[in-house]
Amino acid sequence: MAHVLETGFEISNRENPNGSPTVMGYNIINGELRPASDGETFESRNPAWLDDCVGVFPLSTKEDVHEALISARDAFAQWSQTPAPTRGQIIGNMGRLLMQHKDDIVRVESREIGKTLKESAGEVQEAIDTCLFFQSEGRRLYGQTVNSELPDKELFTS
Repeated sequence: MAHVLETGFEISNRENPNGSPTVMGYNIINGELRPASDGETFESRNPAWLDDCVGVFPLSTKEDVHEALISARDAFAQWSQTPAPTRGQIIGNMGRLLMQHKDDIVRVESREIGKTLKESAGEVQEAIDTCLFFQSEGRRLYGQTVNSELPDKELFTS
């Protein structure tokens, strides 16, 4: 199985009536893409067009979830020792990946949850903006609380 950073959207060869692709999803455990341990999956369907299968995803077992939690807890020690500017850069890289794949992500999100393309684009842009904001926070180590850049949004820090 591929490492999470070595892949993008995996598209199945399944045909949808609208010509849209079906994506394949995986669990991410210890940086690796994995199916459910028992091989079970579920389909996510477009609520506006039920014949449109947006994706096939692992139906994770309790053991899969526990393994993911243990892996995350084990990784936290190393992550917390990583200097804040480096952590900020990693989060910024996530934002740039979101930017690079924004159009694809918007289309998948819109199909999966039934939002308009404009609403989905706003959601993805908010994720990009959040990543880029927290990239800069890695260099701002003095603990000052700042206002949210978005209207009608509260920002809490500790």
